[in-house]
Amino acid sequence: LVAINSWVHTSQGRPGWNIYYNIVSVLLMSVSFYFAVQHGLNAIIIPWLTTYIIIGVIWTLVTIKKMGIPFTRYCLNLSKPFVATALMTLAIECGITVSRLIPIAGMQHPLAIITFSAIPGILIYSLFFWAFDKSFLFSMKGLLKRGT
Repeated sequence: LVAINSWVHTSQGRPGWNIYYNIVSVLLMSVSFYFAVQHGLNAIIIPWLTTYIIIGVIWTLVTIKKMGIPFTRYCLNLSKPFVATALMTLAIECGITVSRLIPIAGMQHPLAIITFSAIPGILIYSLFFWAFDKSFLFSMKGLLKRGT
C-alpha cells in the first residue's frame, strides 16, 4: 500500500516528498537493521514489523490527508481485498495441509505442494470477488483485453 503513495504525491505536484520519504526510510531502516542483525539474522524481521510499518502508516496517513479522503473511507475501500486475501491465505494453507496428508507418491514434492495449494487460493480469491465485487473482475478483464 505504501508504493502507490509516491505516485499520488508526484501526480499532485509534490515529487520532492517522495525523496524525503525515501531518505527517512533509508536512514531509519538502516539503523533498525544494524541493531537487529546483532541479535542474529532472524532478528531482521523485527524492523520490518516495527519501523517499516510505522513509517508506512505515517506516509499513508499523510497521503490520504493530502488527498482529502476520510480515513474510514480509505479503510472501507481496503476491506474487500483484505478479506479476500485472508480467505485466499486460508485456502492455500488448507491446500498445503491436504497435500501433505495425501499418501500419493510425488505429492510431497515442492512443485506439487505449490500447485495443489495455489489452485484453491486462486479459486477462492476469484470467487470472493465474483460474489462481492464483480466490478473489480470486469475492470481486470478490461485491462487484460487492452494489454493484448
